[in-house]
Amino acid sequence: MIAESAELAENLAKPSAVPGRFLALPDGLHHDVPESTYHERILGVASKGALELVRYAPAKYLSWVRGEDEPEEESRALFFGRAAHCGILEPEKYARTYAVEPAYGDGRTKAAKEKKDAWRAEHAGAIPLAEADARAIAGMKDAISKHPEMGPIFRALWEGKRGAAEVTVKWTCPESGLICRARDDLFIDGEDAETIDLKTTADCRPEEFNRSRMKWGYGRQRAHYEEGHAVTGRPIRRFRFLAIEKTAPYLLKPYDLSPAIHELSRRQISQAKADLARCVGFDDFPGLSPLTETLEILPWER
Repeated sequence: MIAESAELAENLAKPSAVPGRFLALPDGLHHDVPESTYHERILGVASKGALELVRYAPAKYLSWVRGEDEPEEESRALFFGRAAHCGILEPEKYARTYAVEPAYGDGRTKAAKEKKDAWRAEHAGAIPLAEADARAIAGMKDAISKHPEMGPIFRALWEGKRGAAEVTVKWTCPESGLICRARDDLFIDGEDAETIDLKTTADCRPEEFNRSRMKWGYGRQRAHYEEGHAVTGRPIRRFRFLAIEKTAPYLLKPYDLSPAIHELSRRQISQAKADLARCVGFDDFPGLSPLTETLEILPWER
């Protein structure tokens, strides 16, 4: 076991074949890191998304790193989520990046096509945003501003008084030795430092959001991010999720996670990092177990 650990450490210490711009960043907190830099696919760099793939199957993770996964056309839900995050967290960038595209009527007609082509030529470089989406994002932002707890926090961000959006954290995991990364939606520094993660959803009620928490591993996200802040010397005292619905009246609700969820998630993310470190160190990325398994009745089916 000692010999294996030494070999693993030696292999992990070897320079990456794809250095990338992200690896050039020093450990710590960084502002204004481009999304393309943050999302570089680098073997052995542990993001929350990468670790979820490792939990699925290391072979799935390796295929993703190599770019072998089939690129999918961005879904409308994903496009809207990205635009909403930008509009709520970075209003100035949102105004520079997106342009509200008018309706052209029947898009099959020559007149409609000409209007569309003329508008897009005039707004070259901007991302077209449907009027309905723009109204929804404005409604979501307005709902947040009126929330008794979240309103003051986000207004301080928008006014440049406190907090920063899209803060990148880079660190070396003390247990696994992996280079890690995280990206806070909203980071509020200070003695009562906090991270708030924005989740757009169709249903923000507690029972439904808890289902989303289990499906998407929100607890593991919190555990991963908290480690990053602790290791870089900027520990956070609280990590909250702000769930907000994408349709009127844009209901929203902030959530903490229980200590039990956090402890389970911390163990899960720690195991995923250990698994990734071993896969990279020994160049071994197994798939699913080849054994036949028997499916059982799920608890909620009874």
